[in-house]
Amino acid sequence: MLRTPVNAVGIGSRNSRGTGIGARPARVWPDVGQAATTAARGLVALMFAPSIVVAGRARQLLLAIVLFDIPLQIDKNFFYRDAAADFGAIAGYSVSLTALMLAALYAGWFLEHLVRRDRPTMAADLVRPLGAYFAVMTISLVAARDIGLYLRGLFLFAQMFLLYVYLVKTLRSRQDVRLVVICLLCGLVLEGAIIGLAAVGHDINLPGLRARVDAATEDEAGPRIGGTVGSPNNAAEYLEMLLPVAAAVLGTRLGRSWKLVAALGLALGSAALVGTLSRGGWMATVLALVIVCAAMWRRGRLSRAVPWLGGLLVAMALVFHGSVAQRLTEDDLGSAHARLPLMETAFRMIADNPVLGVGANNYTAALPDYASRHQDEFLYTVHNQYLLVCAETGIAGLAVFLWFLAATMRRGFDVWKRSDPLLGPLALGFTAALVGQSMHMLVDLFNSRPQLQLLVTVAALIAVMSRIQWPATSDRPLHPVSNADYS
Repeated sequence: MLRTPVNAVGIGSRNSRGTGIGARPARVWPDVGQAATTAARGLVALMFAPSIVVAGRARQLLLAIVLFDIPLQIDKNFFYRDAAADFGAIAGYSVSLTALMLAALYAGWFLEHLVRRDRPTMAADLVRPLGAYFAVMTISLVAARDIGLYLRGLFLFAQMFLLYVYLVKTLRSRQDVRLVVICLLCGLVLEGAIIGLAAVGHDINLPGLRARVDAATEDEAGPRIGGTVGSPNNAAEYLEMLLPVAAAVLGTRLGRSWKLVAALGLALGSAALVGTLSRGGWMATVLALVIVCAAMWRRGRLSRAVPWLGGLLVAMALVFHGSVAQRLTEDDLGSAHARLPLMETAFRMIADNPVLGVGANNYTAALPDYASRHQDEFLYTVHNQYLLVCAETGIAGLAVFLWFLAATMRRGFDVWKRSDPLLGPLALGFTAALVGQSMHMLVDLFNSRPQLQLLVTVAALIAVMSRIQWPATSDRPLHPVSNADYS
């Protein structure tokens, strides 16, 4: 393109950058500032170039550690309050391997964007529901009776919120989804093996790891196994979220190695789930598997999974029918009945504090005020996650929590409807698992780290899959669909 020549005298003239030309002194300060900024960025890039080169592999490794830490629970609780823990509160400031890896991931993410000068979109619609819940939790400080317990609960949930944001912001391709799914399935295999070893009497007491086994009472079918996840109920809540995903993988066109890992996870995880003796976990898993099988049958994909699921069903019936039948039919010593007085106490607490609740993680702090009206000797945090959320954060807290669950499920079913051969079955498995766990929340607690971490991970993965288009037409750097997606 031809440019208009500049007047040699040019008094009062300006070039396109707005710098004076002619007799008046040139205004060069903006150019100097820009040059300084560019030089600073270049210096940062030069200093950290080796780190940036290996950042991709390092990020994958750190993310894998975060995912394996869900069942392993390698952490340390500072300023732990045993009295609060005895009644079901989050009793310490949890500094876990996940927290350390997350700090490293955020540092690398910040450095990457500082050097590359790109500003990714926030995808506010994906973050808004969980962000609203976090905001309500924060505001509940106004009503908190025990600030220490409030801070402990908020500290844990802040980590989970940051994990959710990181996953939603950085997972962009099918390869990223595959990485997360295979790590979750391998974690399922690992935890299933740990619980199996604990069930047959092998002690697992490595540094930072301990497999929990609750001794059997005279009326129980056997000991209840919690593995490294924590209590038997916690273990069941972990397993019920991943078993439907393993079943869904068997109905995909993924390669033989994927299906082998999924089948192994399904077998070991199912046996481990029986070992927890959690009836809520059993019912949630059955519901999720029914959803997966029914949806895949309607789309003609169930035939690929029939041999695997049929063989597993026969093996489980032969090995565990006695334990399952006894757990479902024998006297549970009032375990189920004891939940009713706990719910009545929660309803009283909600009626007295409907707007802001009693404060995040402050349910146990408010319990003494209701102990005299409690009609059961077992006084504990209510075994109903929805009532617990409403009691601690008010009706607004319950509303945004339900919004988060409903929005995640809707996204998951939308991905399944697209008929994407890779993401569709995966989204179906995760969404069905979330439906089952939402039912389980009616009769149990979900406030410990492995439960929360797996919940936000699954929700983030569904959110990521919902924005990956099929066929890939987005401007995002999506991995093109090829045979590698199914290997």
